[in-house]
Amino acid sequence: MDLRLSDAQPTAEERRAIDALLGAPASAWDGAERRVPRDGHVAVGGHAARARRHLLLPALHALQAAVGWISEGGLMYVCTRLSVPPAEAWGVATFYGLLATTPQVKVFRAPRLRAALGPVFATEFRRTRVRLGFADGSLAELCLDSGEIRSGRRAAAISEAEIELLAGSPVRLFELALDLAERVPLRLGHASKAERGYALARGLPARPVAGNDLAGLSADVAHAGPQYRVSAAIATGVSERRAVSS
Repeated sequence: MDLRLSDAQPTAEERRAIDALLGAPASAWDGAERRVPRDGHVAVGGHAARARRHLLLPALHALQAAVGWISEGGLMYVCTRLSVPPAEAWGVATFYGLLATTPQVKVFRAPRLRAALGPVFATEFRRTRVRLGFADGSLAELCLDSGEIRSGRRAAAISEAEIELLAGSPVRLFELALDLAERVPLRLGHASKAERGYALARGLPARPVAGNDLAGLSADVAHAGPQYRVSAAIATGVSERRAVSS
């Protein structure tokens, strides 16, 4: 196999880690310096090379255990030793979450820093989806979310209705939204759950939008794009609790 390797070189520590796992390289074709004249004319591979491909993942773990991450030079050395294409080795290295391909990961794995890190907020909600069809052929999806956003001892209810246009005219979305507003106590909501979560973490109050703004938006709906959403908070679930008993 003709491997296309970059010019990146392993450090001495990376080389030692791989050689400890795979043994010292026997020729220049698998990582040794070219000392034997026949290395310039003869390559050894075939079944012998393929028989060691199962060592790719252990080799990547050995690199990370030695230096904390998988560098390009270290990866190229593994590819040379095992006759593995770099794209294949890179795919394995980036597939597993416990393998790091950037040195910055070492910083976040420091025990003191890991102990100091924690979630800013968390969302827990149940979503109910309903596919809607209109007389003109337009299609939409109505999502009803019910749950809670938590940040420390603060909590805010999630009680939302979202309508997303799947195909057809955006006008149908606003017609449906206005019809729902007449039947259910709703208010228009612009903030995403993430925005609400960060606001809750900072102790900022929710900023509701007046319900009649929903009707005012319908004048511009004819110019909306094919992917359009109308989000509203169900009024019975928008109260924010500043303290939650533990």
